[in-house]
Amino acid sequence: MKLLVNTQWPEHLMGPVREEFPQVEFVQANDPETVQREIVDADAVFGYMTEEMSQAARQVRWVQAMSAGVEWIWETPTLQQGDAVLTNMRGSHAATIAEHTFAMLLSVSRRLGYIQLFVLRHNEGVIVLADRCSHLAGPLHQGRLVAEHGDPCVVCPWHGSTFRLMDGSVKHGPATAPAPTFETRIRSDGTLQVRPSLT
Repeated sequence: MKLLVNTQWPEHLMGPVREEFPQVEFVQANDPETVQREIVDADAVFGYMTEEMSQAARQVRWVQAMSAGVEWIWETPTLQQGDAVLTNMRGSHAATIAEHTFAMLLSVSRRLGYIQLFVLRHNEGVIVLADRCSHLAGPLHQGRLVAEHGDPCVVCPWHGSTFRLMDGSVKHGPATAPAPTFETRIRSDGTLQVRPSLT
């Protein structure tokens, strides 16, 4: 059995899984080219699926989404019409998501603490997103910058959620909510001012 893992798993986590299940060929694919090449003969996918991946997959019978939400399936009609089983992480993340949501509500309603920001100089301006991934609060400032179909994006280092820098929208899960964005202004003295975007 070949299991394609297209989300970022560090080797210290992947190694023990490989040892526990030697009959499974675990293939880590972190870039679109490798994903497209490896999905052709994969039996299962751990991560996300795009329509392009679904069309290239010849024998995938199981997809394990890394998120509780699977609304991205509406963009993958080939997967919808196929006979692959789609499972999600709704039970695994339920308590963490609830705690994270409650903490964010408290922080905003009581104006507690500081908000950590992901700040990136881009051309003549500055892009600012909330630094914590909307999935499980991974530090976006430690992620890598990539281009997804020409859009500059940041990839969360924990689980591989990919956010479009221009508006915080999710390009790839497991995150299902966008990264909060901030409007920016650079004053004449060089000071950067930010405020939450109203859109």
